[in-house]
Amino acid sequence: SLITNENQIECFEFISFEKERDRDYLMSTMKLYLGRKILRICPLKLNYDIGCILEQKDMGIFSSYRNALHCPILNENTTIYIETNEVILNIGFNGTFNQNVKTLKFKKINEYNTNFKDSNTANVIYISNESINNNNISVSNKNIKLLVGEEYGFKNTNNITTQMNDVVFNDKQNCTALYIDKTDISCKYYKNSYLLDNQCKNYDNNCGLSTTQTNVTTKVCESCPDSYHFYKNRCFKCSNGCLKCVKEGCVLCDTGYLLVQQNGVDICESPNNTILAKHNLIMKCEEGYYSRYAECVKCDSNCLACVDESICTICNNKYIFKTKSV
Repeated sequence: SLITNENQIECFEFISFEKERDRDYLMSTMKLYLGRKILRICPLKLNYDIGCILEQKDMGIFSSYRNALHCPILNENTTIYIETNEVILNIGFNGTFNQNVKTLKFKKINEYNTNFKDSNTANVIYISNESINNNNISVSNKNIKLLVGEEYGFKNTNNITTQMNDVVFNDKQNCTALYIDKTDISCKYYKNSYLLDNQCKNYDNNCGLSTTQTNVTTKVCESCPDSYHFYKNRCFKCSNGCLKCVKEGCVLCDTGYLLVQQNGVDICESPNNTILAKHNLIMKCEEGYYSRYAECVKCDSNCLACVDESICTICNNKYIFKTKSV
């Protein structure tokens, strides 16, 4: 039999196991067998809550926890107090996390629901790139937390029933910095975005982002494809027929177009009676026309092909060549 001090009112752990064990001894009404690892004695009132203090990143081994042979216990009554800056969630934990550090690198490699109910006022959690894609984290709506990712972005859905913010993270979401507090949920940074007037603006889909930068916050729009020009972190379409432009004005036309000025702006036009135009010159005109720099000029009415206005090379069927005497 077990006799406790009459002054003992709080529950205490009588036996603690490293590995789960089947219950093989008699339980009295004021004893609890928790998680198949703890025999708890409660002199006055039963208490099912379990606390484990995590001091090293590997959650799956007892040596990562402070002075507790039985940790981790995986059931929903367990709270793991995080006092390390990196955690690998590699076990099927159904309880709650309490983040006691300001910044935490969190690697989640299983699909169990993950709940955070923190005591600290505010902190940051970084979701590691090695985490499983398309997973979730739930954060109490009484906490202030910034969720940050690089490979993964976040999408929040508020759960009124549980008073939790359910956050999905995957590689399809654009929000890579999600801020959660008691009254507001907002995205602080988007993938492929730039800061303008204290707001994150998305880069244009046509923008060629820097591939040399590894930090998403420093990526810049480096180039635009043909027929687009770069202006204020965006790629804008040039006018019709234009390959290269600066704002509204074109500087290089596509094949088949010539550079002309219209209302003080350089644009590209497809000239009449033209077969081939390139580098702002007409290379070949239709039958009955000859090229004069940037235009096709009609040959004499009796001439099918000519070099210029005075030299015909092929006459109309009704006419023959006649050489002018010198």
